[in-house]
Amino acid sequence: NPTILATFAVIAAVLPMGRASADALPAMTGGHAWVAWILAEEGDLEGAAARIDRVAGDDFDALARNPFWHLEAVLFGQAAAACGHVRALAWITPRLAPLARHRAVSATALADFGPIGRTVGLLCAALGRADEAVLHLETAIAADARIGARPHRVHGEIDLARVLRERGAPGDAARADELAARGRSAAEALGM
Repeated sequence: NPTILATFAVIAAVLPMGRASADALPAMTGGHAWVAWILAEEGDLEGAAARIDRVAGDDFDALARNPFWHLEAVLFGQAAAACGHVRALAWITPRLAPLARHRAVSATALADFGPIGRTVGLLCAALGRADEAVLHLETAIAADARIGARPHRVHGEIDLARVLRERGAPGDAARADELAARGRSAAEALGM
């Protein structure tokens, strides 16, 4: 979806303003979720972990009280999976897993953050549960294919290729190569 891609580009461009807003409103976990996710996407894993720590507090109480916790947990979860934030992995995974067959959709932002199962797959992979990760990622890719969510499908296929390579079961390498090639081709076609 070009609108989603443009939205992410704008968010990344305004990262300094996002940091300032999140810092000014520390109890508003959404700003921290966005900043952590963007930092992880940009490869600043230490920065992402530090941002997660600001919300971790007493067992993520601020996030747990938030009515949008599941949307923010998707962003925090992807950042936590990328940086290996142990406390966040332990808190988020069991809370998002029951929602894995749903999409993370924000009516207020008019945004689709994709299948929650993709995030659960990334969390499971970070926890060393590769078989579960593969199942969640496959389900997320199928859901994206059904509704034509090509950018989300690309991310899922690339994630699945990485997890398959890490798992290393018979046939995983060939399938990972196929998924990665298809994902790269689709990403280029979409301008990602």
